[in-house]
Amino acid sequence: MKTKWQDLHDRLFMIAQAQVGNDNVYDYRQLKDVAYPFVDFNDSDWFAIGTKIGGAIKKFNFTLNVWSEIEDLKNLSKYAENIMSQTSKIKGFTLIVNESSIKYSIDRTVTPYVRRAIITLTFR
Repeated sequence: MKTKWQDLHDRLFMIAQAQVGNDNVYDYRQLKDVAYPFVDFNDSDWFAIGTKIGGAIKKFNFTLNVWSEIEDLKNLSKYAENIMSQTSKIKGFTLIVNESSIKYSIDRTVTPYVRRAIITLTFR
């Protein structure tokens, strides 16, 4: 039986695959050259918030990176925004919109430079 964290991870993985292709989504940062665009999973965690009646509300955080070539900002933003939009529709989880975000940056540590969208998602 899957944990709730694993279930959510698997659903996010499938949403990312729908954007960039089945072979372009990775659980971790690749150390070898891969084709753009691609998605990798960064940090994730879950924690519980206590309630007044002694229960707990679980919250899950995931960070996904969408990578593209420097010239491909249009598609990068489309992929990132589609991922964010689709995650709000995952049954059994609620996306906490005001705790989720997309940040766009340029990675200048490689040549040629590449674009990156950092998607931070928080669910209940």
